[in-house]
This record gives sequence, structure tokens and C-alpha cells, in this order.
Amino acid sequence: MVTSTNDARSWAGLEPAPSTRESTHLLTKWYPINTTLSSAGTAEDLFTVTPVSATVNIITNPSFETGNPPTGFTASDATLAQDATYYKYGTKSLKITPDNSAAGEGAYISLGSIGAGLQSKVPIAVSCYFRRASSSGSTARVSVVASSTTPFTSSDTINGNTVTLSTAWQRSSLSLQLDTTDTYTVYLATATQHSTVFYADGFQVENRDGITDYCDGAQNFYCSWDGTAHASVSRRVKSISSIRNLTLYTDKDIYIAYDGTATTSGRKVLAGTTWWVDHPIHLTKNISFINSVTGETPTVTGEIWGT
Repeated sequence: MVTSTNDARSWAGLEPAPSTRESTHLLTKWYPINTTLSSAGTAEDLFTVTPVSATVNIITNPSFETGNPPTGFTASDATLAQDATYYKYGTKSLKITPDNSAAGEGAYISLGSIGAGLQSKVPIAVSCYFRRASSSGSTARVSVVASSTTPFTSSDTINGNTVTLSTAWQRSSLSLQLDTTDTYTVYLATATQHSTVFYADGFQVENRDGITDYCDGAQNFYCSWDGTAHASVSRRVKSISSIRNLTLYTDKDIYIAYDGTATTSGRKVLAGTTWWVDHPIHLTKNISFINSVTGETPTVTGEIWGT
């Protein structure tokens, strides 16, 4: 069941919203730096500003890492198994072998009631990636069946976009409004009848308007599990969208650039130097570095602060 703490709209709103008084101390986000230049002579980003929305993924085994077949999923006219050959996230995926007797064969998960929300209707965003082992053709998609006749009729299934299966991972998604009294079931299944074995990964259900980038607690620094990894709800805080402060150290001579690509005309920082910014700055792109001494691959450590 989706509880109020899993409402991505209200949860994201818990992020600090500075007043005029609070705007003098906006350093609400922290990010650690420990980067070794990959290739001498080629500039590399120490940090890139890539704004990502806050969200909550209520699927507790979203990359199918737990169980064989994956825990929480039920077969629907198909055979299910965990697969370790084809995956997009983690090291596993859901392998689906359709019975080839009708469309809509695959796996489903019942998510129960969406519970009380901020209003009488609550948005749900559903998405999952699909592929096949080789060649191309046949179809798959996400679908939602809800108990309510509003906005659905009793026989309606709401379908996401149909994916033509290939060796590339492709995302099927849908967004809809549900009554707070609804119970609903999400399907990962064939859109047309076929016997092609296919794979699902990166399954996400969000209590919000619109699809966001895939989230589970193992994805990056901004993501976390509410409980046991791959067996609990996961969430992502909003990433740094503006660098406001920094403290960095380099073990070898480097050139550095702010909001640009480092070159030998950038700022030179000598080996063994710690440098920092003790006044407000506003960087919206990146911090980049490159070696000063031919052939060296410096390591830069420290921290970034921002909002």
C-alpha cells in the first residue's frame, strides 16, 4: 500500500525551501569527491551538475535482484525466472517466457490500495524497460488494471506505449489518475500474442505526475533504500543543481576550470595543495581538471556543497 510518505509530491516538498532569511545559508546538499584522471592529457569532470527530480519508487524489488523467480511477481500465462545474462540495472533481470496463447502474457504485481492522498484522485506513473536476447520483433508493455469504474470502465486496462523488442533496452511507460479508493495491479506483459522470450528490468511505480529517471537505492549517491536493499521502497533526493562551495585537494599538479573544460590555460594548482571557496559562488555546469605534468594521472579529493 502506498502511504503518505511515499507520495513523491509531498515528500519532495520536504526539501528545504529557503526563506529570505535562510537564503544566506543555502548549502543544503553535499557530495564527496575522489576522482583519478582516467587518461593523461584528456580533461575530465570532477563533478557535473545534472539535475534529477526527487521521487519514490514503491516497487520493492525493482531490478529483480531478489528471488528466482523474482520475489513479489506472479506469472500470468507465462513462465518467470531470474536472469543474470541480460540486465540494465544491478546484475539481474526478469526473464519472461510467454505461453503464446493470447496477448497480455507475462508477470504482474498487485499493489493494493493507493490510500488517502492530497486530493480525491492521485497520480501514478509506471515504467519498465524491455528487451530480447537477439534479433528484433514481438512486443511488450506495462499495463495497469484498477478496480474503480472512474475514470475506467470495469473492463478497461490502461496500457503504456508498446515496445517492439530488440537487443536494446526500451522503456514502456504510462501516467494516469486513480481514485484514492482504488486497488490496482501492474502488468509487464506482451502487447500481442507471441512466443518470444523477453526480459524486463528497471521497474518503477511512482506516486506522482510524470515519469522520472529510474530509481533504486543502489543507483547513485542521491538514492537510498527505506530498509533492506532490493526488498524495500527506494527514494531519491533532488540532486545538486547549483554548486555553491567546495574544498578540494590534489596529489599532483593540475589545471582546473569551473563551468568549462580544463586546459593548460586554466588555473594551475600545484601538487599537495588544498583549495577552497569561502564566499558564495554559483556554478551550474561542471568542475573540470587535467594533468599539468605529461603522463601523470592526478587524484583529486574533497567535497562539493550546493543546492
